[in-house]
Amino acid sequence: MDQADIGLTGLALSGILVAVALGLSMLRRLGVSRDLIVAALRALVQLLVVGRRWSW
Repeated sequence: MDQADIGLTGLALSGILVAVALGLSMLRRLGVSRDLIVAALRALVQLLVVGRRWSW
Protein backbone atom coordinates (compact mmCIF):
# COMPACT_ATOMS: atom_id res chain seq x y z
CA MET A 1 0.00 0.00 0.00
CA ASP A 2 1.28 3.46 -0.83
CA GLN A 3 1.99 5.83 2.00
CA ALA A 4 -0.08 9.04 1.95
CA ASP A 5 1.50 12.04 3.64
CA ILE A 6 -0.76 15.06 3.91
CA GLY A 7 1.92 17.19 5.50
CA LEU A 8 1.50 20.56 7.11
CA THR A 9 -0.33 22.00 4.11
CA GLY A 10 -3.08 19.39 4.33
CA LEU A 11 -3.29 19.85 8.08
CA ALA A 12 -3.61 23.62 7.67
CA LEU A 13 -6.29 23.24 4.98
CA SER A 14 -8.34 20.91 7.13
CA GLY A 15 -7.98 23.35 10.03
CA ILE A 16 -9.28 26.13 7.78
CA LEU A 17 -12.29 24.01 6.83
CA VAL A 18 -13.05 23.37 10.50
CA ALA A 19 -12.71 27.11 11.19
CA VAL A 20 -15.15 27.89 8.35
CA ALA A 21 -17.65 25.40 9.74
CA LEU A 22 -17.19 26.87 13.20
CA GLY A 23 -17.67 30.40 11.88
CA LEU A 24 -20.84 29.46 10.03
CA SER A 25 -22.13 27.69 13.11
CA MET A 26 -21.54 30.77 15.24
CA LEU A 27 -23.02 33.08 12.59
CA ARG A 28 -26.19 31.00 12.36
CA ARG A 29 -26.27 30.53 16.16
CA LEU A 30 -26.68 26.79 15.83
CA GLY A 31 -25.24 26.04 19.25
CA VAL A 32 -22.88 23.34 18.03
CA SER A 33 -19.60 25.26 18.25
CA ARG A 34 -18.28 23.34 21.23
CA ASP A 35 -19.26 20.02 19.66
CA LEU A 36 -17.41 20.95 16.45
CA ILE A 37 -14.25 21.85 18.35
CA VAL A 38 -14.35 18.68 20.45
CA ALA A 39 -15.00 16.51 17.37
CA ALA A 40 -12.16 18.11 15.40
CA LEU A 41 -9.68 17.70 18.25
CA ARG A 42 -10.79 14.15 18.88
CA ALA A 43 -10.39 13.24 15.21
CA LEU A 44 -6.95 14.85 15.13
CA VAL A 45 -5.77 12.86 18.14
CA GLN A 46 -7.20 9.61 16.79
CA LEU A 47 -5.55 10.08 13.40
CA LEU A 48 -2.22 10.96 14.99
CA VAL A 49 -2.36 7.82 17.15
CA VAL A 50 -3.26 5.60 14.18
CA GLY A 51 -0.58 7.22 12.02
CA ARG A 52 2.03 6.75 14.72
CA ARG A 53 0.99 3.14 15.23
CA TRP A 54 1.26 2.37 11.50
CA SER A 55 4.69 3.96 11.24
CA TRP A 56 6.19 1.35 13.59
